[in-house]
Amino acid sequence: MSKATPAVLRHTARDAELELTHLEAVFRSLGSSSVAPTVLSPRYWRARVEELDRHYMLLVPQRARVEALRRTIDDVETAMSCVRPRPERLRVAA
Repeated sequence: MSKATPAVLRHTARDAELELTHLEAVFRSLGSSSVAPTVLSPRYWRARVEELDRHYMLLVPQRARVEALRRTIDDVETAMSCVRPRPERLRVAA
């Protein structure tokens, strides 16, 4: 006898809409031209987006929005890697 693989419960597209709207709002708040230091890393946001892909029944337009979020995270990550702290900012006041 073979064991049946347990079914993965997925959230609905309606549930996904709430999460997508939240994530899009977060990235809009960062602004397109600024790389604001964030408490949560791009790795965290990438994991949140991947959760959408794995655990939600996404509609075609929602999948496009997920891809747009992935590109935004890539852009933020690239911009953050280009910003290097100046040495004077790293000195501790005596």
